[in-house]
Amino acid sequence: MLRFQGVEASRDLGLVIAETNKKRQGEMSVVADVQAAGVVEPIERQTMRRVSWRLMPLLMLGYFCAYLDRSNVGMAATTMVDDLHFSSAVFGFGAGLFFLGYFLAEIPSNLILHRVGARRWIARILITWGIIAGLTAFVWNDWSFYGNRILLGLAEAGFYPGVLLYLTWWFPSFYRSRMMGLFQSASVISLFIGPPAGGLLLQLRGLAGLHGWQWLYIVEGIPPIIMCFVVYMLLTDRPHEANWLSTEQRSWLQNRLDSEQTQREAVRKYSLLQAFSDYKVWLLTLGPKGGATAGGTKVAEIGPVPVFAAPEYMLRINHASGPPGSKTPVHSHPGSESFYVLAGQVSQRTPHGVNSTDSGQSMVGHGPDMAMEVSSSGTTDLDQLVMFLLDATRPASLPAKFE
Repeated sequence: MLRFQGVEASRDLGLVIAETNKKRQGEMSVVADVQAAGVVEPIERQTMRRVSWRLMPLLMLGYFCAYLDRSNVGMAATTMVDDLHFSSAVFGFGAGLFFLGYFLAEIPSNLILHRVGARRWIARILITWGIIAGLTAFVWNDWSFYGNRILLGLAEAGFYPGVLLYLTWWFPSFYRSRMMGLFQSASVISLFIGPPAGGLLLQLRGLAGLHGWQWLYIVEGIPPIIMCFVVYMLLTDRPHEANWLSTEQRSWLQNRLDSEQTQREAVRKYSLLQAFSDYKVWLLTLGPKGGATAGGTKVAEIGPVPVFAAPEYMLRINHASGPPGSKTPVHSHPGSESFYVLAGQVSQRTPHGVNSTDSGQSMVGHGPDMAMEVSSSGTTDLDQLVMFLLDATRPASLPAKFE
């Protein structure tokens, strides 16, 4: 799902920037020779297996809860808008306000997590977002809905970027990408379980005098509250605190992580102020200006900032909308694209066929330079966020045709 990803706190924030800077030379993995030879020592294999089985199920369950929460809005909309007399504009705007709170709280949340530890802070995130998600059942008008969505974004903001930071505390660089892939798979699992469960909960309309959408919010707010206590009891902040590892395993893992960090800091060590004053951080956050949206009209866009004249990919996020039946011309982008639908339905036609996504769900778009046509295919106005990864040296959008 689209999300503004927070940047790591203090020293870790600077290290992420240093790692992704393609012009830096000499940064190498501490175990490059061993990996090249295909040799994994028994202590490494045992340690990483133990760490993975201990931590990843906890983190994946938390992310599973997050995706259940994200799908609530789309599922509840089917009856909620009628019961509260919301227009499509009111509902779409309120759903989008979640990302305002999310955007504002991500970096502060990671700074706090870095200071107080992941166990306490992730547990705090889980219980507050569970409570606020459940309280969505009791909104009574548009302004209470708006306030609830902003608070929910503030409460949930630190979870995803916090996990990204937490993984750097436990997994050497060689393992991080596969752990991120495993972590992200929880969202796919939730898409199998969440909609059927939500549909059943909507059938509880009238039970205890509540609407079905109210039961949906209440029941699906419970899992993150339960996970708060599970995380607080079982998550461990740092390797040196892991009494479930042997002394030898703790020593190996900490030495490996320290060695990699020393190598990175030998390239460059950033302070928090230096990281925020680096123009590349803002380019990656705000993105270059320009491009069409659904219906051919740009509604809103984060930016503008100058285009970075170098062959590097930059992030741009558009807020796009269009009435039913509106569509873009056939076009292509020099990078990948994905959608998160706040209201309505979006369809994407490519040479491979047509894919559609409903409110409250995300959809992976196309590959670089692939011809596509995007349309508002639902019965209500489309309201969506579109994320592009673009080569800043090329035009953001070009005319195309289906072969």
